[in-house]
Amino acid sequence: MGATARDLMTHYAHGITIVRATQDVDLAVTVKDWRAYETLRVALITSGEFASSPTAAHRFRHIKSGLPLDIVPFGGVERADRTVAWPPDGNPVFDCFGMREASATTIHVELPEGVSTRAPAIPALVILKIVAWQDRKQTHPGRDARDLLLYFRHYMDCGNLDRASAEHGDLFEADDFD
Repeated sequence: MGATARDLMTHYAHGITIVRATQDVDLAVTVKDWRAYETLRVALITSGEFASSPTAAHRFRHIKSGLPLDIVPFGGVERADRTVAWPPDGNPVFDCFGMREASATTIHVELPEGVSTRAPAIPALVILKIVAWQDRKQTHPGRDARDLLLYFRHYMDCGNLDRASAEHGDLFEADDFD
């Protein structure tokens, strides 16, 4: 999720130049329960590759690069309102609406040096970005709008031109087509 998923899908999957670098990696993971998340957290820390954050339960730091890593769980830890509240006191609370759906849309992406991964399809990333915008409109006004504009501007460049012309060719033939 986040800017890393944006860059995976726009740049690596579709060759669109990265216009704004990300300063962290946001990762959503499906977990059965909070014990499974804690097992993941402990495994990352004991690997010696990551350190936990003293201020945020979901934040880690890659020791060699210093890159922040946010891991947000969903699935078995979601509440009925599609939010996640960290134990033991239920703080912080994250809106995870759309994460299950985005997870179901993942697409294989080839990275340099023979590395591959999966990332949510662009329509799913748009949904997640709208949810993030709603959550952060007071603290980070406009930040999410830039990513939405990027998706909209490059939608046809992301493998959709052939589909659009095949399914809606009549629109391309209209005198006022733009």
